[in-house]
Amino acid sequence: LAPLRRVLLLSLVFTMIAAVIEVWLIAYAGRLIDTLSTIDPAELWEVLGWELLGVAVLLLVLRPLSHFAREGINDLGLRPNTATLFRWRAIQHVSRQSVGWFQEDFAGRTATRTLEIGSTASNAIFNLANAVAFVIHDHNHVFILGFERDIIISLNIAAGYFINLLFNMWLRETTEYLQSNI
Repeated sequence: LAPLRRVLLLSLVFTMIAAVIEVWLIAYAGRLIDTLSTIDPAELWEVLGWELLGVAVLLLVLRPLSHFAREGINDLGLRPNTATLFRWRAIQHVSRQSVGWFQEDFAGRTATRTLEIGSTASNAIFNLANAVAFVIHDHNHVFILGFERDIIISLNIAAGYFINLLFNMWLRETTEYLQSNI
């Protein structure tokens, strides 16, 4: 992945920014509910007016921009280039094999696997990078900033990404097994 270091780093940075916004919104929603339960409805705009406008700008402008930048970098810079890089490496590996190696294989299976390895590896790297970015952010959010009550949220997010990663790996293995046995 040496040729893709900058794109991967940029993807992680924008994923971290998106994670910061998402987790902050969860924490802010809890704080807002606590504040709304203690404030008089007539004083709402006087006390929280600028804060609510700032959060509206965050929700309507910054959050979509951060997700757009993250998805743009991932969809245009990371996934296609990672898939192509792995395909070329697989082709280089296959081209170094002997003729006997190809004779023992079913027709088309090697070509299919060579083509599929790019998207499979690209998706695995993408899912792993996103999971790592969210877990690092949640770890910092909980332990460095000292939000003890948010530990359950952070653990749920980390567990969700880990389960998603495991499920994607299982699904790919199952798909490959079924394709090779059909």
